[in-house]
Amino acid sequence: MKDKDAVTVVSETHWDRAWYVPFQEFRVRLVRLIDRLLDLLERDPDFHCFMLDGQMVVLEDYFAIRPENRARVKHFVQEGRLQVGPWYVLVDEFLVSPESMIRNLLIGWRMAEELGGVMEVGYAPDTFGHIAALPQILAGFNLDNAVFWRGMGPEGEELGTEFEWIAPDGTSVLAIWMADGYHNVSNLGYPIKWGDISQMRFDLELALEQIERAVESARARANTSALLLMNGIDHAEAQPELSQILAAARERFPEIEFRHATLEDHIVQVRAAQPELRKWSGEFNQGTYTSVLQGVYSTRMYLKQANHRVLTLLERYAEPLSGLAWALTGREGDPAFLEEAWRWVLRNHPHDDICGCSVDRVHEEMMYRFGQAEQIGRTIARDSFRSILREIDYTQREGLPMTLFNPLGWPRQDIALLEIPFDMGDPIADDFQILDGDGQEIPYQKLSDEPRFWMEVLKGNAKRVVTVALPVNVSAGGYTSYYVQPAAGDQPVMEKRLRVWERGAENDFVSLQIQPDGSFTLTDKGTGITYQGLNRFEDVEDAGDEYTYSPSLEGQTLTTEGLEATITRLQAGPLQATFRVGLDFRVPASLSEDGQKRSEERVSLPISSKITLFADRPGVYISTTVDNRAKDHRLRALFPTPLRPEYSHADGHFAVIEREIDLPEVTGWEEDPSPTKHQRAFVDISDGGAGLALLNRGLPEY
Repeated sequence: MKDKDAVTVVSETHWDRAWYVPFQEFRVRLVRLIDRLLDLLERDPDFHCFMLDGQMVVLEDYFAIRPENRARVKHFVQEGRLQVGPWYVLVDEFLVSPESMIRNLLIGWRMAEELGGVMEVGYAPDTFGHIAALPQILAGFNLDNAVFWRGMGPEGEELGTEFEWIAPDGTSVLAIWMADGYHNVSNLGYPIKWGDISQMRFDLELALEQIERAVESARARANTSALLLMNGIDHAEAQPELSQILAAARERFPEIEFRHATLEDHIVQVRAAQPELRKWSGEFNQGTYTSVLQGVYSTRMYLKQANHRVLTLLERYAEPLSGLAWALTGREGDPAFLEEAWRWVLRNHPHDDICGCSVDRVHEEMMYRFGQAEQIGRTIARDSFRSILREIDYTQREGLPMTLFNPLGWPRQDIALLEIPFDMGDPIADDFQILDGDGQEIPYQKLSDEPRFWMEVLKGNAKRVVTVALPVNVSAGGYTSYYVQPAAGDQPVMEKRLRVWERGAENDFVSLQIQPDGSFTLTDKGTGITYQGLNRFEDVEDAGDEYTYSPSLEGQTLTTEGLEATITRLQAGPLQATFRVGLDFRVPASLSEDGQKRSEERVSLPISSKITLFADRPGVYISTTVDNRAKDHRLRALFPTPLRPEYSHADGHFAVIEREIDLPEVTGWEEDPSPTKHQRAFVDISDGGAGLALLNRGLPEY
């Protein structure tokens, strides 16, 4: 005899903090939603429970307006009727750092515990795809499950809605794929799944028909008789008719057991069935069943760059320096400031925010939040570093001490760009030498000399800042000090490890030649392979939206190949060679009025790149500035290679991700496969004997 279907109905809302309207307008609705939810929970004991989307920021926003309701909320959380946590915010996993995801869970978990209980579910309903390491991150918080919707590829037919998901490190969780979404029974009894139903009439018979269809669809992919129905959708309130609907459903479908319960209850039922689950290892970023929106990696790129800058500041500077300062002195280790900075930046990490796919006002407010986090991070890093410096004995040498700290877990023997702040009028700035702690003079290359002024509290700083390139050697997690003194004669002659000419340079690793059109040729001396046309630019029209690139019907592709670039040598060694490459790239001003082709009008798109080669580094360093004067277009930097590998390798979260380069041939997908993919710090292709890697700062699309 067939087991009775056990259907768990979960009441919930999916809450986008800001999206098609800005934050405060959404919060007005949020406050009213929770007000009415609390009333419903008090009024109807048969309305067993409600899930607040797995993220605590909704309650943080609510309590800022309704602090008097904290006790009411806590009561229902303790009773299990209000499900909260474990996240602080529901993030876009690909576009945030792995460390930020851990901080997200740490903060969210603690907030939920303070209210009386954490929903122990790895809930990620609407993220635009899922990283391969998500099971590893969840398991670190004793979360043995993941519940998600988007990103499933054709493997869904084999896996079904329940399977074992294995991270690159071998950690596994029970995965629940909501194949029909986190809204498969939203707005029961109403003719629309999403939208304003306030002026519509409830229809019980329609609700029962909707439940029947949803159960049939869920049953088709399930590996057990435990089925999941999600009664909610974006910004939807709790449905007060649900108790009536479930009572009628139990009478109409006696062969089905209906429970108004939680995701945790559903997971218990799945495990109790002891199914033989298939295994899956890898990421979910394909659009077989629903759109996965991979085009957002380059939308509003300034947001991605700001995010990278602030996360690097917090993770690599403010926190390690603060911790070291506290260990040395007992001061500067105030975690409250750091958590405040983390909260500011984490509020920018939901998908509609960091993906750049909301209305303009939303993203204007994001830059303010990044700024708040950056102000705190810079102050904590600066003050912590100064506390460390005060513990160092500088009496062994005369002169202005300069200390370099290496926050990495391995030693650095490298070329540092050192900014030396001289007092205005200090004659030493005109001619100085740099000594290490042993009194050995270190040769350097002077790069710039400029006045600067900045303010600190009760302290104005007017300095003459001289920037030099200096060969350094710093131990892992350690520091080294140098001393700036008046010059005692000519600088020692450096070994000539960098050879420079008018439009190129070479060191022991590579040879660089800048071409007349501004691209460059690079020869890898280790393999003998030459790469041509690097850092050439391509511009095409974009008739899509903030989620997805789309060509127009009459496409037009322009490149900088063959243009005449302005090439200026800025630095000629011995440690650093730098060239400025300027391009006047003329492109169509916009799309035509009907959006079918590019306009006839052309505008200038100035592109300026600084290309640098160091004496002892194998890489070429590129910093590009674009003055964007055109609309409706996509600009990309091209790095062609003669290699033809099957796979690319990209930096992911706690793993290097291997992806096939050729796209599969498919039909019937909700969203066709895209060559656009995600990287964190690098993407690399190689054939086993040679390769080319691109490393980036806040440019996550390749």
